[in-house]
Amino acid sequence: MIDNKKLKIYKKYKGKADDWVRMGSNREKEGMDDEDWAVIDSLIQDLILIRNGLVSKSFIDAVAERLLEKCNAESTVEIKRLADSDVA
Repeated sequence: MIDNKKLKIYKKYKGKADDWVRMGSNREKEGMDDEDWAVIDSLIQDLILIRNGLVSKSFIDAVAERLLEKCNAESTVEIKRLADSDVA
């Protein structure tokens, strides 16, 4: 489950997984794994596509479903903010 703690780590490294892997603390790496990072990356990219009107209704629905499945309510709001800021 993606939560604000994981998003805080993602933001700290500005979405750059290599920086997180090389410079992240053990505590940061224990609280988050590569799969979490990939989910956040993917959701942000998908939300940017949606924002830019480049996708179908079925894609929008699928992303909404993934957000519900992978994130809690607070982290969903934060992922949308990240997508709006083009951090990815």
